[in-house]
Amino acid sequence: MKKRIIIDSVRDANIKKIVLFGVLGLFLIVTMVASFQTIRSGEVGLRVRFGKIIDSNLSEGFNLKIPYIEKIVKVNIKVQKVELDTMAASKDLQDIDTVIAVNYRVEGESASNLYRTVGNDYQNKTCNLQVIVEAYQGNATE
Repeated sequence: MKKRIIIDSVRDANIKKIVLFGVLGLFLIVTMVASFQTIRSGEVGLRVRFGKIIDSNLSEGFNLKIPYIEKIVKVNIKVQKVELDTMAASKDLQDIDTVIAVNYRVEGESASNLYRTVGNDYQNKTCNLQVIVEAYQGNATE
């Protein structure tokens, strides 16, 4: 009876060790995978540590980061297009339906300044075409 209790306690200790090493191994694998990030062509990367931009010249390809502390923010530097359908009236009161398209591109060197001042949601904040439409409508009535 005493041998059986000892064998059961040894088996329980072994199971606890296996579970502990399994969890530890899984944590290490996730940490290793989280240490790498790929930046595609047409993007520039910004290394951010606790909200502060540490490195603003991460090039395309494979980049390392400190997991759980740093993150890499990708900024698209390709030419992008924003369109807006609008309507205006001419001097002789004719309705004009137009599509206004604006092509823009973020310069790679100024990506860190853009992220610092505006954030990564710059398309919705800076490309407000309503201002362009109002300027266009003001010129159409003159």
